[in-house]
Amino acid sequence: MVQEGRWSKREVLTPVPDPSCKSKGLLSEDNVFVEFGAGKGMLSLSVSEALKSAAVRLLLVERGGGNGLHNKADRVLAARAHAAEDFARLRIDIRHLMLSKVPMLEPPKDPTSRAFSAPVPVAAISKHLCGVATDLALRCLDGYQARGGKVQGVAIALCCHGACHYEDYVGRAWWEDTLGLSAAHFEQVRQMTAWATGCRPAARAQMKERGDAKPNVSQSDDKPGKPEDGEGSTQLAHGSEQSGPTMLKEGEASGAAFGAESFTPEKMLHLGRMCKQLIDAGRLAYVREVLGLQADLVQYCLEEVSAENCLLVAWARDTPDVKD
Repeated sequence: MVQEGRWSKREVLTPVPDPSCKSKGLLSEDNVFVEFGAGKGMLSLSVSEALKSAAVRLLLVERGGGNGLHNKADRVLAARAHAAEDFARLRIDIRHLMLSKVPMLEPPKDPTSRAFSAPVPVAAISKHLCGVATDLALRCLDGYQARGGKVQGVAIALCCHGACHYEDYVGRAWWEDTLGLSAAHFEQVRQMTAWATGCRPAARAQMKERGDAKPNVSQSDDKPGKPEDGEGSTQLAHGSEQSGPTMLKEGEASGAAFGAESFTPEKMLHLGRMCKQLIDAGRLAYVREVLGLQADLVQYCLEEVSAENCLLVAWARDTPDVKD
């Protein structure tokens, strides 16, 4: 079981001296930026503006239909691209994506020989990569490295832990071997993550306005309903889709199942946060041990702004800090 003090909150989720992507070498023109769950492509647009260079190469990955170049961001990014092959959008489930087969990521051949030159470095980015999609993205990066590719770094804003699935969870080895926990424990923890958002003061204020006697432990910052591209719905291992309303019902059920009626909202909020951090700790271990990167979990905004404020940031061990 868990050793006392092991993987404490201080170790798992704490600000590093400079968690910015620039200082870790992620914001570099040498990298191809792969935005998982790209949606409208606004994060890639922000990266392009941050680099202030036409040489930036961007690959947007989105399972949903999307509007492609009908999106304003896509039109801008395509126009800014130094060459046509420097920008692409793929409509594919992350589960089925093999980065090494993407033309943009095929290493150019050495003109002096028939051999390929060094692998193309990838920086994986995402704004709120819901639940299991984060695990699928990390496995995708592992597959890229296994086929000779190089992962320069990762910057993924984590969210929707209630949409995780143990079959795809990358932290299973850590969960079972280090913590001594099972799939059943994971299911309990997954359901209780809803408390981290539904028991916040803002949610409780809304509850008071409605006259509810109990906090809505399943309420999230994101309104349930039809998800936008890149957010809200998640493809699970068995092929079904899990979205906002499903997780809301599970969050409500978890309150009764775990005796939450006797908990104060503050206690439920604290437990919900711990459950989210526990799931993310397994991902952190995977990035460090399997992907071989230096990594941290950092808070990138105040909780008053968003309860989903955890960023998984990772960088290659041979990357020197970049100073302004």
